[in-house]
Amino acid sequence: MSFSKTIGILGGMGPSASAAMYQKIIQLCQEQYSAVQDTDYPKIVLYSLPLTGFDETGIVDATSVLQQLHAGIAKLVHAGCDCIVMACNTVHVFYDQLQAMCPVPIVHIVEETVHAVSGHHVVGVLSSETTAKMGLYASALKSQNAEAVAPSTMQQAKVTDAITHVMAGLQSNADVAVLQAISQSLQSQGATAIILGCTELPLVLQQQHVALPLFDAVTIGAKVTLAFAQ
Repeated sequence: MSFSKTIGILGGMGPSASAAMYQKIIQLCQEQYSAVQDTDYPKIVLYSLPLTGFDETGIVDATSVLQQLHAGIAKLVHAGCDCIVMACNTVHVFYDQLQAMCPVPIVHIVEETVHAVSGHHVVGVLSSETTAKMGLYASALKSQNAEAVAPSTMQQAKVTDAITHVMAGLQSNADVAVLQAISQSLQSQGATAIILGCTELPLVLQQQHVALPLFDAVTIGAKVTLAFAQ
């Protein structure tokens, strides 16, 4: 398999999650496309944008964040990227505005993740506070005749703590235990699957930690991006 197109990764939100997206693309090339030699991998441009007006809760200054995202995407297009993936769920609140100004496809990792979870009618969603408040996954799931189950306010604060720990490189088994407990709570509310709707969370919670199937937006986004790059 050879890849004819150049992938752009808009990252920095945060850097660890962006690195995980890049690594997942490489891993999938090896596992699904039998990549061995350097020429078996796609061309990839990673722009790590130190986004201001943005923190562990999500978007703090929407106007500033949108301007910076526009500029970041423009850099990737100028660099010759044929498709772009944003290694952050939360910034997909601006997806329509960003795609409208971008001449190449931007992978919508929220919609792709919801598509992947098709068949589950009640889905637990772990995400940033902004993603939850803006209803990114709730509205996308509703369009697929599915219901989103979210953590309580107290539980969301603990999810935010876990996200902060990943951003600082301080994630631990204690974070795993917290997210396991919240996932079990979502299951008790009828969830039959869990979406990891923040790109930091797969660096803490993995499939072996929970009984319900996990749908990881990083992995799903990487798969779809590789399909674009063929």
